[in-house]
Parts: sequence; C-alpha cells; structure tokens
Amino acid sequence: MPSLNQSAIRTNDKHIYRKPNGIYHYRFNIKDNGSYRSLRLSMYSRCPYEAGALAGLITYRTWISKIMESGLPYSEVRQRLISLFRDILAEHKEGIDKEGLLTEPQKEAYRNTASFGADPTIQPELTHQIAERIGLTSPTDQERKYINQDKPALLQGLTDAVLAYNQSLQQPYTDTTATSTISETVPTTPMKRVSEVFEEFSIDKRAANKLTEKTLAYYRGGLKRFIDAVGDLPINEVDKLIMRQFRDTLTGSDSNKNKRLMGMSSIFTWAIDNDYNINNPFTSSKITIAGHEQGKRDAFNIQEVQQIFKHVENPENTRFKDHHKLICKILAYSGARLNEIAQLYCDDIQEKDGIWFITINDDKPDKSIKNTNAKRVVPLHHAIAAQVIARKRELATGRLFPELTNPKPSYGARYSAWFTTNVKKRLKLRETTTLHSFRHTVATQLQQADIAETVTAQLLGHSRGE
Repeated sequence: MPSLNQSAIRTNDKHIYRKPNGIYHYRFNIKDNGSYRSLRLSMYSRCPYEAGALAGLITYRTWISKIMESGLPYSEVRQRLISLFRDILAEHKEGIDKEGLLTEPQKEAYRNTASFGADPTIQPELTHQIAERIGLTSPTDQERKYINQDKPALLQGLTDAVLAYNQSLQQPYTDTTATSTISETVPTTPMKRVSEVFEEFSIDKRAANKLTEKTLAYYRGGLKRFIDAVGDLPINEVDKLIMRQFRDTLTGSDSNKNKRLMGMSSIFTWAIDNDYNINNPFTSSKITIAGHEQGKRDAFNIQEVQQIFKHVENPENTRFKDHHKLICKILAYSGARLNEIAQLYCDDIQEKDGIWFITINDDKPDKSIKNTNAKRVVPLHHAIAAQVIARKRELATGRLFPELTNPKPSYGARYSAWFTTNVKKRLKLRETTTLHSFRHTVATQLQQADIAETVTAQLLGHSRGE
C-alpha cells in the first residue's frame, strides 16, 4: 500500500487547484455543442491528503470525456458527473465513518477490487452496474466499449481513494499550507498562456540562430490554428484531451497535420527544457499514415534515374528547356532540396583549390533555407560540373535559373509541378516517388559506398560540419 504522501503525489496534477478560501477543486474541459468549457468540481475539503484521495475517484477522466463526446448536452453530462462523484464519495465516507477504520483484511479486499475489471466472468455484470450508476440503463455497444476500456483505471482509482481516506483519519491533518504536498505544487501565480510561451520560444530560437524565420512563421501559423480551435490556454492546462481536440480540427493531408503537431510539440519541449513544470501532450500525437503517404518517400532506383535522364534528354521533347534538364541532374547528383537549387545565384557557384562547389545559404532576401543545418557547401559532381560552370559564366550575375520567376511559395514550386506532369506521369513512375526522391537516392548511394554517416548528414544538410 502506498504511503499517504505517495498517494497524494500520484493524484496531484494540474487539474487540482486550491481557492483562496482553502477549498480544493478539480478542473478539466468538457465538450458543449462543438466547443469546450471548463468544468470545476468542489472537493469539499481543505485537506490536501483528502483532496488527493478524492481526485483518485476521477482519474478515469479519459473514460468520462469519451462519454461526454457521445452527444449528451453539457448540462446533463455535468449533472450526471457531479451526481456520480458525490454518490461514490458519500458511500465510502459513510461506510468508513459508521464502521470505523478499515481492518487489514478489508484493506486487502479493496486492493483486490482492481483485478475485477480484468475478470471475464464478471465483466458483463460489472459493466452494467457502472452504466447504471451514470444513468445509462441501456448502454450502446460504443458506451460499453468505453466502460470496458477504462474499467480497471476506475477501480484502481476507487481503491486508492478509499485507502487514502482511511489513512487520513488515522493521521488527522492540520492546515499548514507550507508543508502541504499538493499546495506546494499549485502555482501561486497564473501560468503563462501558450501564446506568451511561444514568444519566449521565438526570441530564444532567434538568438541562438536555431530556426529560420520561415520555420518560425510556420509554427506561428500552427499556433494560430491551435488558439482558434481550443483558445489561448495557460500552458499547464493543455493536456491530451486538448491535443486531440486540436488535432481533430486540422485539415489537409495527414502529413501536413503531423507537421503542425510536431511544431506544437517543439514549443512544449522547449518549455519543459526551460523549467516550465508541464507535460508535453503532443508526444506521440502523430497520425499514423497508411500507404505511400507515410511521410517517408521512396528513393528512385538506378533504373528509374536512368529512365528519367533518358526522357529529359530526348531531343523530341521540345518543351524540355535547358534549365529543366540541368536542375533535374543537379538534384540527382547533389541530394540537395529542390528550392535550395532553384534559388541559387551565380555567385553561389564557387571554386577553391581547383574544386568547384555549390554554397547553399540564405544571404539574399528572396532565399530561404529549412534550418541552420542547411547552410553548407556541396561539391559539384564531375558529371554536371561543366554544365553548371558554363551557365554561371554565361549569365555572370544574378540568379542561376532566372527562368523560375515566382518566389512564392518558392522558386521550386512550378518546377515540381512540371516534373510531376511531364516526367513522373509520362513515365508512370511509382506513386511512392516524388522529385524529392532524388535526395533519398543520393543518401542511399552514399550509404552503400560506406561514406561516414557524419559526412552524409553534412552533405545533405542534416547536421553542421566544421
């Protein structure tokens, strides 16, 4: 059996708070006609031990939240929840108050109740009893599923709460806030809201030059969607339920949804690293993507690369211009990202000690890179060096590919569409491949050539070199 303090710590989380009058309350969010409201329940106690014990009765809030989402209006759900909470509380307090402190056999019997939920011989009966207690006299299959899913947690919470209440009667509590396990962890000042934490996150990342303005703008867009969906909450109130609410509002492909979730996760990870006493609800929040959308695009095999080169070099394809052909080859031999090549200037092609290379940077207003690791130099492969150098010398100044005229959303956007229409579809390449597959092909070739992982990472812009 856990000690009294251990029980209090286990049930002590951001949902418990103490009002100025000393009464502890329990708070979490509930769905109401498509939006979410904060539900607050009084624990009717100034004792942190008792409050912690009573909080154990509603540690199964995931189960409750699912029932809330079954379509019941807010008023009815709130009434049922409060009624259930008070009934369970009254039953066990009255039993202990009347009969006295629990004996050791009675304590052991309570501990054994947690195993009832896993006993198939009594599951149907127990499920029916729980359903009746919350007013579901004829529960649907879905409601039964919710009950069966969280029944063990419910019984464990009940057991812990009863034993803790019994222990609190053995050790009467004196209201000394300074030594209270729960009150010590309740913030004395309001926790900053998510938007405020994001501003701190942005300042820190800019100062350390760890994220580009483009990435920060993308994160800010994700934050705006979050606030529009669930509100600008204090960061410690954002839990798994709030995360799921936000995730359900996201639109677009699953890959794009995951990018938004990863952005929010980065903000919360930073907050934790900077001494915010919170959890990161966006951990493991990614959506599982089936099939070719799994975010990990396949590499082209050698036969496909040869097929692509033959196609773009075919003189009968009169619509294929010189820049179309050269960009395709640079991607295939460098492993660079499309926009890194599409935005190059002539002075980005440089030579030192007889070695020609590409410098990838964001040194001009119309250039951007994914992150600071993307700043790098990439040697020009001998198969394309002559063509790239000739173009540089012919143009002398300005952009290396002036044919790509629109920088929004990126110089490479139209080229990507051109490749899909004129190369991928014409050649009937695998659905799991895209123009980005050249990058994976280069990574695969470097690995097969036993190139050190650190060198490969630097060439591809995954890490910084010296």
